[in-house]
Amino acid sequence: PFVEMPIRYELAFGGGSGAKRDERNPVGTGIAAGRGDAIGMPLPNVEDPNKLVRRLGSRPYPVGFGAIGADWSPRKEYGGTYDDAWQKNRLPLWPEDFDPHHLQSAHPDMVSEQPLRGGEEVWLSNLTLESRLSFSLPRVFLTVLTEFEDETVRSPVQLDRVIIEPDDRRLVMVWRSSLNCGPSARGVIKTIVDTKPYLDE
Repeated sequence: PFVEMPIRYELAFGGGSGAKRDERNPVGTGIAAGRGDAIGMPLPNVEDPNKLVRRLGSRPYPVGFGAIGADWSPRKEYGGTYDDAWQKNRLPLWPEDFDPHHLQSAHPDMVSEQPLRGGEEVWLSNLTLESRLSFSLPRVFLTVLTEFEDETVRSPVQLDRVIIEPDDRRLVMVWRSSLNCGPSARGVIKTIVDTKPYLDE
């Protein structure tokens, strides 16, 4: 029984060391190879209700609301190959087999298949003292204009991350934009980021 508990990976299944280390969550509660190893080892407090630890050999997928480390599975497998050929031919660029999923630090079940735009409905159940918290993501329209000597380029902007901190009643929204300047990088005069009322187009 508990009153409050952080939903973090240290309290989820995983952990271990050496060959017994769970690469999906190296900081978890621990992995028991046998009954003797399980004595005194805490069970995870944070679990997927559909994939609970039910026996000694259970290996459920770890769950949590924290960030997945870049050297944890499955993120590290998306990182690509950093070998001698990469050092000779690609450094400092990403490897040819780099997958952008490597940049996603949220649990796979918390990644939206559709790009977020703002306006989406959010429900939090049993994560606050009032049991349920609901709201809509604010709609914000950002413009990113980069000025060169002979032209001004508008870059696309995408809502990239939504961080909800219910205990502090805080919502953080992060947008992403990029512009490949190529050989014209030194010709950038300035970049202006501005906000306007939300537009549907």
